[in-house]
Amino acid sequence: MNKLRSCFLILCGFLVAWTPFGSTYAQVAPMVPLNNEQMAMNFQHGPSSILVTARDQNLQERRLEIPYTPKEELKKHSPSALKKYLLQPALHTTMRFPLESTMFFTAIGAVTLFQLTTDYSGNPMRMAQHIEHSVSPLGMFSFLMFMQANNITSNALGSVVKNPHFHKFIPYLGMTAGFFVQSTVSTLAADPNVKACVAGMLGKTKKASEEESVAKDPCEAAFNWYVIKNHIYTLAPGLVSMLASTALAGAIGIAAHQAFRVTGYQFLLYLVPGGGMMLTGGRLMIASMVNMGLFYYIDVGFLNRLMMSGWKNLVDGRRLLSYEQEITGMIARKKATAWADVPQPKAAQCEVFGGKHCERDLSVALKEFHEQMANWRMANLMPVYEAHQGWQDLVAKVGGQYQVAYEFYRDFIEEARNSKWRIRAPYRLDMADPLYGVHAVSPKRITPLTSSYLYGSPHIVTTLSSNFARHLGQKLQKSLDAGKEWTNLNPYEKGVVTDIISKLQSEDVNVQGQAIQIMNREINLGRGQGVGSVAFITSLDRIRSQLGPDPQALTAPGLGFLRRFENHSDSAKNLKSVNYTGTGLYTKNITDQLVLQMLCGPDVDRGEELLKGFRGFNVDFTPPRITDWKAKGLDICTRAAGKNIARLLYETPVTDGKNNYASYLDALKQNIRPQILGDENEESASFLNWWESVTGERMKKTYESLAEKYDGIIIQLVRTLRQQEDSSINMGPLANGTIESARQQVRLDLLILGEMLKDLYEDQNKQALPATLFNSNPEPVPALSALKKSGQARFERPQILSMLRYGGLPANETPEANTPIRRSILEWDRLAAATPLGEGDQTGGKAPRGHALQLQKEVEFEFEKLMYLVSQIQIVTVDGRKRIQSPLKNKDYEEQSKLATEKAQSFAALLLPEEGKAGSLLKPLSREKRELVQNIIESLNAVAQELSLYGTMANAVSWDKIRDLDNASEQQQKFLESQNRKMKQMGAGSARPSGM
Repeated sequence: MNKLRSCFLILCGFLVAWTPFGSTYAQVAPMVPLNNEQMAMNFQHGPSSILVTARDQNLQERRLEIPYTPKEELKKHSPSALKKYLLQPALHTTMRFPLESTMFFTAIGAVTLFQLTTDYSGNPMRMAQHIEHSVSPLGMFSFLMFMQANNITSNALGSVVKNPHFHKFIPYLGMTAGFFVQSTVSTLAADPNVKACVAGMLGKTKKASEEESVAKDPCEAAFNWYVIKNHIYTLAPGLVSMLASTALAGAIGIAAHQAFRVTGYQFLLYLVPGGGMMLTGGRLMIASMVNMGLFYYIDVGFLNRLMMSGWKNLVDGRRLLSYEQEITGMIARKKATAWADVPQPKAAQCEVFGGKHCERDLSVALKEFHEQMANWRMANLMPVYEAHQGWQDLVAKVGGQYQVAYEFYRDFIEEARNSKWRIRAPYRLDMADPLYGVHAVSPKRITPLTSSYLYGSPHIVTTLSSNFARHLGQKLQKSLDAGKEWTNLNPYEKGVVTDIISKLQSEDVNVQGQAIQIMNREINLGRGQGVGSVAFITSLDRIRSQLGPDPQALTAPGLGFLRRFENHSDSAKNLKSVNYTGTGLYTKNITDQLVLQMLCGPDVDRGEELLKGFRGFNVDFTPPRITDWKAKGLDICTRAAGKNIARLLYETPVTDGKNNYASYLDALKQNIRPQILGDENEESASFLNWWESVTGERMKKTYESLAEKYDGIIIQLVRTLRQQEDSSINMGPLANGTIESARQQVRLDLLILGEMLKDLYEDQNKQALPATLFNSNPEPVPALSALKKSGQARFERPQILSMLRYGGLPANETPEANTPIRRSILEWDRLAAATPLGEGDQTGGKAPRGHALQLQKEVEFEFEKLMYLVSQIQIVTVDGRKRIQSPLKNKDYEEQSKLATEKAQSFAALLLPEEGKAGSLLKPLSREKRELVQNIIESLNAVAQELSLYGTMANAVSWDKIRDLDNASEQQQKFLESQNRKMKQMGAGSARPSGM
């Protein structure tokens, strides 16, 4: 636990102080209004500190300066150095944990409910995610860190802030620092050293597979990486957002605070556990929660998204500009040296010295740039990704519940028909299964039976299991007669063992089942009540394990059919991931739950609803009733049976006042509605028609309703995808629009591949690349006037990514068949004249060639067609409501994505010839050059998959297209999983409570 406390040292790198408004910091960006009101904020990321300016509703401004702590001071606060220092404050907050945990959960829950009420379509899973996070080990761990940091930070600020005027800010600053720690947990948890550090605190050892990636002292290594080497600033949007929230929470004044207290106080009264039992404590708790609620209301409700966007445009934009300038210079140097490799000693200097002393591989720098560009698009689309994932979870769950219920009802009703009209054996609902779980093998058959036998032919399985049990009983009898085993048991225990062995040898399967019943009963008594010696229970366990993995005597007719469906049918795999939490009736086995639904579920024939849910929670499909029969007396549907539901279902006789039945299951199979069961000659047609017409139609309407709400998510996606204008605070070369940004990445990659091929061929063959490989049309001259109009005038000179984006002709081209995209410029000499490459001639003195390669244009054309398909997702107005219209199917996007990646691979093949292959344009390349080509191809593949994903997102809830999601390629699934991981690392999902 001592090492656990060291994680707060991230915060120790920030010494927080308030500065007068008359500071000399320059104002580099306009104040950003909040919620269309006079409250506003902005920030500046300076060379030695971060400055936040907050303006309240009365136009009063405060400035918050966060100086960066010197590295020498940070080293004094390493995990090993501050282990003892952190002990006492942590102990104090840990003692307050239960009360504070309730306060924390309720304050976050109040804000979450507020967002659910106002923006349900944003993410209907938000409340479920919130609860899952708060009660999970990660949530408790996060909260513990929050409270420890809160205590430590408040103590530290108490000695720093001397001016009484600022004392009211201290509680908010404590929550600010504490919540910053909490919100970074998911990001840090992806780091191998952080995971190993936490595992060590919990007493776990490193796995062999982790040894190579984990430092000897992982806690110290993580601290050095994030704090000493300043990588913590990659997490700074969360910190700055918290600090800005703090400033506003402290500065908005009494009027705003009281306005929130009125709604917050009244609302929270309904959420306080046991609030009416302790009047004084209840008041204190509510007051504290209102204080915390104000902080979270401001931060989560208004600032966090705004701050993330602001940080990306201002800070990450500048970082992308630095990457672009570095890579532009690298390309120029590569061209001047015929793409010579960087000497290894110079590349090694990057790790040691960095900066001007460093010359690293272009492949390394470009790979980092690719990641930054992908993260840039992720940041612009993060709200869409979060909401989309929530909807995917919702649809997947309700779809799984629907499918499993259909498959069980279909098989059950087929067996009920067999039972009634004796259509074909075996009659599984009439059979006992006394040897369920016993190995179905014999000395002559050692291969286990397939699942189809175990489920569909229980009579054959029982015969084989009986033979196996008999042979085992005979073997055990020999050991018993020899007196080599069970000598230390008392007379009663030895008698039980003798009886079990004797019954196992019987020719009667029911007698063999009695042996299993006796054995299971004695084992349960021994484990549950301590009855029997250790040697006795151990002996029975050994016999049981020899019989099979889980031998049970299922003597109630039909029960074996249910258990075999659950474990051996084609539906068994899906059953394990499905539950029916919305039914209100709970059983240990899901097949018991489905039988209950047949008896007690909603009556769809009378208009009752099949889907139940709560805003923010999963919608549940509740399987329907198939009978009008009701028991007289104890009704199992009232939940009065409690834990005895299974016994009532299968073992307890029941009556409806007219007829008597062996069990509820017996009554059910004899009283299925005629329109569902059909007659002797109809086979299963009646059930299928009923299910499709009643249940299927309800589900279709449900998906249509979900699709309406989902349109809100996709509208946001489409607007960002097609966005042409950049943000006014975008300080980088990449477009804010997703398609525009992807286009820049594709063209940069194609530019590098083309220049490599031309230069390397010329260097190896001492002549220019054959003219037949070039496009016949010259590349246009950069339209500098268009760049200025586009907002690129904020740069001293046009950047290469900007020229790749705008090219030489206006936009709005449609990629018709076999028509090259003329607006692009995929030729270095055309770009070099207007690009800030630095001093000197860095083009090698070669004359401008002016033409792009034909293959460059063909690859670009396939990507442009993919972008065009994505752009066909339209925002339309239907009945006065904005909706999404997507004319294409998932396979259309995937097929075009495949064409684009295949064409890119054909380009790469020219640069990566096979060893000794005749007719190759180039000789085999060095490792560095091969890695550069491979990195570019990986980048193009990733962009193609990303663009294809946007099309599938638009189709995600449409009933006639939803089934295409099951056919999504493995690559698509991997890409979506990687995007989800990135989303968590960037501060989304569980990095913030309730998925905010």
